[in-house]
Amino acid sequence: MKPRCVGPRPCFAILVALSAGALAQAPEQGRFETSVREVVVDVVVHDSHGKLLKKLNAKDLTLYEDGVKRDIRSWRLVSGMEVRREEGPAAAKAAPPAARTALSPVQTINLICLVFHDIGPDSRAQAFQAAHDFLDNELRPNTIIGVFSLDDRGVHPTARFTTNRAALVQAIQQASTGKAPTLSSSLQLFSALGLEQNLAIQPPPPPPQAGAAPASTTIVLNSPDLAVVGASLDASSAVGDDASTVALNPLGRNGIHEGRVVAMREMKAFGWLVDQLRQMPFRKTVVLFSPGVARPADQTDYWKAMIAKANAAGINFYALEVNGVSQASPTLAANAGLRRVSQLSATQKSSNGSSLGSMADHSEQDNIMENAISSANTHAALVDLTEQTGGFLITDSSKRMLSRIMNDAESRYELTYSPAWEIYDGRFHKIEVKPAREGLTVEARAGYYAVPGKADGGPITPEELSGLRVLNTTPLPREFDYRAEALHFRSPEGPSELTLALEIPLANLAATPEPAEKKQRMHASLLILVKDSSGKIVEQLSGDSPMDAPDAGPTSARPGRLTFGRPVTLAPGHYTVQTAVVDWQSGKVSANQFEVDCARQQGPELSTIVLVRRVEDVQGASTGTDPLERQGKRIVPSLTNVVEAGTTPSVFFCAYPDRSNAAKMRLQAQFLGDGRVLQDQASELPPPDASGSVPVLIQVPARPGENELKLTLSQGSATSEQSIRYTIAAK
Repeated sequence: MKPRCVGPRPCFAILVALSAGALAQAPEQGRFETSVREVVVDVVVHDSHGKLLKKLNAKDLTLYEDGVKRDIRSWRLVSGMEVRREEGPAAAKAAPPAARTALSPVQTINLICLVFHDIGPDSRAQAFQAAHDFLDNELRPNTIIGVFSLDDRGVHPTARFTTNRAALVQAIQQASTGKAPTLSSSLQLFSALGLEQNLAIQPPPPPPQAGAAPASTTIVLNSPDLAVVGASLDASSAVGDDASTVALNPLGRNGIHEGRVVAMREMKAFGWLVDQLRQMPFRKTVVLFSPGVARPADQTDYWKAMIAKANAAGINFYALEVNGVSQASPTLAANAGLRRVSQLSATQKSSNGSSLGSMADHSEQDNIMENAISSANTHAALVDLTEQTGGFLITDSSKRMLSRIMNDAESRYELTYSPAWEIYDGRFHKIEVKPAREGLTVEARAGYYAVPGKADGGPITPEELSGLRVLNTTPLPREFDYRAEALHFRSPEGPSELTLALEIPLANLAATPEPAEKKQRMHASLLILVKDSSGKIVEQLSGDSPMDAPDAGPTSARPGRLTFGRPVTLAPGHYTVQTAVVDWQSGKVSANQFEVDCARQQGPELSTIVLVRRVEDVQGASTGTDPLERQGKRIVPSLTNVVEAGTTPSVFFCAYPDRSNAAKMRLQAQFLGDGRVLQDQASELPPPDASGSVPVLIQVPARPGENELKLTLSQGSATSEQSIRYTIAAK
């Protein structure tokens, strides 16, 4: 057993060599408090057609928190242009208006879906440029954007909801070409985004089977390709058996069913998108890039119901009609269909119309007419979808028109009220805003969590929201295992300093395989709340760790651990530490809670003894407050206290002298195996360093089996004791 003192002077012998390593960490989050406890609620009110109402007053709405009516203290209409002025450079230099001094525990988040529908070669450049312009000018604070493609196979995400412009540009380029591999699961993406709402999202319905043709003969009709289809139709004026064999004839007996099935499937995809978005907690805006939408006549009720759902959930559709530079008329297919019906009618009494094939064609006249009408009204369907959900159709793709979308999305009423709660305890408080008269749809947050705001004024992230949702679940969920501990140290000023540490085995996290790149994608986020004896949050820490790992085969064989550690300084008292971990690949969550007592010990003191997993270089400037950082190195603790066979284990701790005692500190170290003392050493410790402590690194024996290290620190007649148990696996 070789004790080592980490500092300029050796304790018992030379320093143990420090080796570099790697540690997954997340940025530290700040917090602030305010003496003014007013909750700001952003409210959007639509009429029955989804139109934004801008001439209401506080008497038109009633607000409830946790079922109790609260008085609305202030009320004002905030336009999107005003929001932009407040976000501009000039606003940053000006003093904030008095109306903005209230606390907003949860700020408004705009959820924007960029959806590419049936984008063909002719319209690809137009769609990409318009979406690119939208990002350049409309990627606002508190706005998260997701990119999707939509076709008769369903909704396919190519970018998760994010504010990362580079990722969004890449996803837009991929979605507009239709060649990009989509993310693993549309359902998973929406489920992850709505974790804080505890949603039960159902998968999309399977595509209808009736009338569907074999996959090998399926023809998908996209408007940009109508020039090719139209040429085939114009060249085929024949009827009967000859007409049914014309290549690429979507209006023949087989093609008409195929076209109807494609249109029905696409409509179901639109409906599924609405069903998922209506369960999301944020402002929802869909920006659709499309050449037009076909609506089968027999699906009118479904169409109306879908729009009603969108309006009830405050989902606004805006559409950019992209038809590219094709010379073909957008009504070409419809005109061909109408000519076909006319020709069929003309042959009703001729001998050419007496064959079985002709008779079958004649029986399809109504269906051909219906399909022709729906093809002719793809533009009208876009107009109807946008205008009936409070949006509008864009035909010139100008930046001015695109800016109007975010102007609408950011316009809202801002009202304030005083909550009933007294402390920031992290609990969820339900908000209900009800209209005083019928015919109005009110969109507001379902509630908020009583947590202190951040020092930078930024919003709570979806990862933090999901962690709060987990901690508000009773009982606390435990869907996978991880470890969390509070390691006790002492700050230079004397108060208790804890390092809050979490350790998650990578084998316990789900992974999405990426065979082409021979890796697996994982993503975990965590939240830590420290509450005092009254339940008030005194510290809030969070981390988000998306990562790629080498493809290691089965999940159970995946090596490594995700570790997190942050120092916090606490006044003497009793505290509760709550931790939550979310696995974003599987949607599984886990949480735990433990108690911590912080009291200043009289006399000399020993910190927690930490089993060292590895020692690594400190990245960036040292904080100077982390007790695990010494001389440009950082101790990465192991919370499992299990050491692999063949590994030489080390432990780290700090000794703190009693400054009122002039005696020198002495350390006694006992190594026990199977309850018997196998080694016993004692030595005098050097004076403390600038931090007021003596950091010590000890290399302990690698004896297979159960082991224990007992330390006794003495200074004169005063003593302090700590111990640690660890296991060395057998070879």
